[in-house]
Amino acid sequence: MSNQDYNELIIPVPYHSQRDNMYFPKATCGSTCLGMILEYLNTKRKLTNQYIFDDDAIMKTLASEELVRKVISIDSNYKNYAKKRPDPITGKPTEYNHMNNVFIALALAGEILCDYEYLFKIKYRYIYEIEDTLKNGRPIQILGRFKISPNRSINHYILIIGMDSHNYICHDPYGDWYQKYNNHNGSFVRYRKQDLLKAISNRGGLTSKDRNNKILYFSMKPVPNKYFKEQ
Repeated sequence: MSNQDYNELIIPVPYHSQRDNMYFPKATCGSTCLGMILEYLNTKRKLTNQYIFDDDAIMKTLASEELVRKVISIDSNYKNYAKKRPDPITGKPTEYNHMNNVFIALALAGEILCDYEYLFKIKYRYIYEIEDTLKNGRPIQILGRFKISPNRSINHYILIIGMDSHNYICHDPYGDWYQKYNNHNGSFVRYRKQDLLKAISNRGGLTSKDRNNKILYFSMKPVPNKYFKEQ
């Protein structure tokens, strides 16, 4: 698809706030974004049973023995995830930090909770790949470092659900970044593209560059599992 301007593109993803979560409401942005994705995917499902998309249930899955075993296995075998080893494109070391680990856990939790009907792919993507994901009707989860005062920035997951010519339309589970999160409603907030891409770039290990020095952004999206069989 071409990387053309859009007057407005919005994927109808339900909004979840992390502030009303039972467990760690100030630190559950990642699982809350995953809950939004899972609830949205329910609308596409043909089966009778629904995916679990409750934010607190997702936190329990993240702490489950099943998921911990999977994370350990992936960590030791380096299967399809970024790690502190040479980047396959540039040959430079990539940072494998705590937040990357959380992304791995979120991807696995999403797959468990949707009965593996979808796979949650995390990788470095070009900006056109992120926008093509939106054009194909799939939200995409990103992690950035968001500046909220001259001396304070926070690591934070948000969900991109659309775009227009100048902005990304987002569900921010903690509220409105542009209002320094004093406004707790982060549904359909519009963040300028250059501001959001800068936030993604503000943390080591969340961006990479190809041989032509073009930036790649770390992100996660759901993809239908072609091997899934209805029960």
